[in-house]
Order: sequence, then structure tokens, then C-alpha cells
Amino acid sequence: MEVDRISKMPDEVVCHIMSFLPTEEAVNTSILSKRWKYLFASLTNLHFDYSSFSKTLNKGRRRRSSSSSSTIISFISLVDRVLFLRISSSIHSFYVNFRKAIDLFRVTAWINAALLRNVQEIDLIVCLRESSVLPGDLCTSKTLVVLKLKFDPVPSLHGLDLVTMFNVPAKVCLPSLKHLHLDNVTFADDNSIARLISSCPVLEDLTLYCDWDNICKLSISSCSLKRFTMSTCCFHAALDKIVVNAPSLVYLDYTSYLLVCCSLTNLDSLVEARIRFENLRDNNACITQFFKGISHVQSLKLSFEVMEVSLLTLFLMYFFSVRESNHAMLLSAP
Repeated sequence: MEVDRISKMPDEVVCHIMSFLPTEEAVNTSILSKRWKYLFASLTNLHFDYSSFSKTLNKGRRRRSSSSSSTIISFISLVDRVLFLRISSSIHSFYVNFRKAIDLFRVTAWINAALLRNVQEIDLIVCLRESSVLPGDLCTSKTLVVLKLKFDPVPSLHGLDLVTMFNVPAKVCLPSLKHLHLDNVTFADDNSIARLISSCPVLEDLTLYCDWDNICKLSISSCSLKRFTMSTCCFHAALDKIVVNAPSLVYLDYTSYLLVCCSLTNLDSLVEARIRFENLRDNNACITQFFKGISHVQSLKLSFEVMEVSLLTLFLMYFFSVRESNHAMLLSAP
């Protein structure tokens, strides 16, 4: 005779086991019995992936309709149900990968619900159907450790110039934030992004893949920052100056055009740098200024598309002349 061991387990143990399941499968356990009806609402790690959800749903229906409106509605309802029927007062991680057009008010509701439950990690990959302004509440969380936001263009609206603005309020408080990744985001002005970074006292990992249309000067000043990745969505942006002061930085990944002014200071701890210049300007002074700032790097990978031999030779002569020890350098071209 089989023994029902699971029914005798405490709710905390059952929820821990359920946490290893995809969230949509954990929610499906609510039909097993009255006891299980709301157990899913105690999960602290919420992971929603539309692709896997639609495959599972359509497999059960035995038909292919992964892009149907009914599947989209079912997915959004699932996220709503799990977030707004919560029993636990806290959420550890909240992840959504939904590459279908969605309104900002829905995404904002999800973010606010997670923030109210002291979420530590937010990772969103969504397609907003119109130009939007992200809620300033994201900048006043005492519990956030990881914030990753990626806004993909809506597939059917590739021709439209949609903008997702990060609203940085006058007062920013992110005392626990260590990882900040922003993809396809823009800022109102120079001060907004500087204010955001300076209000993250323990920030260690920063990734910016942004539209710099409103930014002329990018200022990154952080004593705690260890990894910095920067790229640009548009090579005709207003950005022409970057200032980086990060004494703890060990990794730099820079993919952009060569700016008119690059002030890279206090990078003595730099271990690895990956540099890729797009639309390289024939400006020896700018190149010299940039590489002077990273002259202490131990390992350098330089990728280039168009660089005249004379210019490359000049750079190599300068770079090796300022080095105090023999370190590895890798030059590569696509």
C-alpha cells in the first residue's frame, strides 16, 4: 500500500519543493485539493517565461497557437494571479520574459506589487507597445539587490521610434542595489543618470545599453563598482563625453563610437578590458586619451572594423610605452 508522504509534509517544505518547478506548473497544483489551492501564493521565486508557457499550454491543447490572443491573455492572467493573491509578505526574485506587446500600466502594476513585497531581484524582458516613462518607485527600494530591465521593440512596430524613459526622481535611495542592467532605456538628462549611480553605494555591476539622445555627458563615479559594460543603441546620439571614476573596477566592456572626450581615472585595479569602437574617428588625441585611462589593464581585447595601419601603429607604440609590466593583449577584427 502506497504511503502519501507529501500530504504529511508541512506547507513550508511543500512550497520549497514547488520552488524548483516553473511557476506556471506550481500554480497548476492548486487543482489537487483544497489544501493546495493557494499554496502557490507562498512562492518567493517567481519565474514567468512566455515562450515555455505557450509551448506547455498549446501542447495540452494539441494545437499550435503560441501567438494567439487567448494564450497572451492566459499568460498575463497567470502573472496577475500569482502576484495579487500572495500570502507571503516577501518576494525574493521576480522574472518575466514576455516578448509580446504589452501596456506600461500592466508592467507598472507588476513592478509595484513586487516592490510592495520587498522584492530583492527584478528581471524584466518585455515589449512595451508605446513610448513610456518607467515608475520612479524603482529608485526608492531599500531591498532591491538586482534590477535588470530590457525593453525589446515590438516586432510589428519596428519602424516606429519608441522610447522608454527611466524616470529618476529628485530623491533616490537604493542602498542594497548591486547589479543594475538597463537595455533600450533612455534618460531625461545628464543629471538623472549621474544621480541614479551616485545613489547606489554598493553597486558592483553596471550594464548600460541605452539611447543617449538626451545625454551629452555620462558620469560614472562609484567606489564600489567592479564591472562596467556600456553600449549604445544609436550612433547618432548627443553623447560626446564620458567620465568614469571607479577605483575598484576590474572589468570594462565598451562598445560605442569614440567620444570627443573620455576621462577615465582611478582605474588602477582594472584586470580586463574589451573595447570595440564603432565608426572610429580619425582623432589621435581622443584615442590617446582613452587608452591612457586604461593603461594599467592586465588583459585587453580590442576589436575594430575600420582602422588605418598608421593609426593602429601609433596606438600600439603609445600603449606599450606606458605599461610597467608585461600583460596580455589581444587584438581582433570581426
